[in-house]
Amino acid sequence: MTAAPGVTLEQLRQRVDSVDHGLLALLAERKRVVLEIARFKRDARLGAHQPDRGAAVLASRTALAAEKGLDVELVRSLFSAIMEASVEEQARAMAGLDRSG
Repeated sequence: MTAAPGVTLEQLRQRVDSVDHGLLALLAERKRVVLEIARFKRDARLGAHQPDRGAAVLASRTALAAEKGLDVELVRSLFSAIMEASVEEQARAMAGLDRSG
């Protein structure tokens, strides 16, 4: 694969940097939603970890990765880490919410 004519390595790196910034913004948004979910789960007296949901999300994301021609194992690893962190964040938030009422 060759770069488009007239495109410099620096320009390509800037595009990657821009994509990375977008990914981080999306992760921050995901965290905000995860904290909203923690409040909901606390009010509904649900646990932070919902194994069936986690398995369904992982299956969905890896299937989408395959459709998009991405490395499925990389995506599985990334989403496993993201989901594990989300469950931990929810558990911490729920514990804090329980203390503060």
